[in-house]
Amino acid sequence: MAASNICFCHAYPTLQKALQDLGISRQFTKRYLSAAVLHQPVRQQQAWALPEDLLHPGEINPVYQGPCIEILAEDESIIALAKPPGIHGHPLAYGEQDNCLSFLRQQNKAAVLAVATDRAERGLLYRLDNLTSGVLLAAKTPQVYTVARHALKNKTYQALVKGKFSSALAQDWHQYFVAVGEKGKKVEVLAQANGKGRWGDLTLKLLHYDAREDVSRVAIGLKTGLRHQIRASLAALGYPIIGDSLYGGPPAARLFLHALQYELQLPGEDLPRVYHCPVPF
Repeated sequence: MAASNICFCHAYPTLQKALQDLGISRQFTKRYLSAAVLHQPVRQQQAWALPEDLLHPGEINPVYQGPCIEILAEDESIIALAKPPGIHGHPLAYGEQDNCLSFLRQQNKAAVLAVATDRAERGLLYRLDNLTSGVLLAAKTPQVYTVARHALKNKTYQALVKGKFSSALAQDWHQYFVAVGEKGKKVEVLAQANGKGRWGDLTLKLLHYDAREDVSRVAIGLKTGLRHQIRASLAALGYPIIGDSLYGGPPAARLFLHALQYELQLPGEDLPRVYHCPVPF
């Protein structure tokens, strides 16, 4: 973890008190420093090398060095990004640079960062898995954020799976999802509720089968949007997504899952807005 030198102008009985005067909470400091360090006295003009993540609580790093992120559309309300695979939508700490929010700050599109500041996602209207590519929408004002999160509709994805996708599976699915494994890293689909998960709904449709490659292109209409919902659902049906090693998919250079299109119906607008990000595979 990167560190920065900081010099305190005044003496303090403890480093904990000095950090509190900088607006850094006691609970937050405990994530990064031991009690022994926090109880050390601070002399006037004394320099300390402290973790950058500690000194920038809740801030978004302005450095982005990842792959190009295209801005698909932007107006006074919404900005739409084409998120590449392998890039997080938001960071969990200041030291994480290659994410969509850092890209927006670097591009002087900081309005999104001032929305929902109590949430790691800030103005992002939903999450996309790190490995998933596609359209990602963000609100530029708190007012738009409040209504837009509940105004998303017709969420369409595409995925590639190995084999010919069964026509019997091209239907609406109502499934129960529960987190399993270490820290809930993976999601499992159960036949019935156990009180520890959530119900999710989606629609599956075969778009094309490439007999030569033995690969099916599947369209997914996402109705709920739970964590790993599409990935876990297709794996449970016997068709894990190509490149999805976590759910038993064949190895590939990337996860072949893409958020193709989202519609957003804002109050006062006659027609829904349509945000589309072409499939890169």
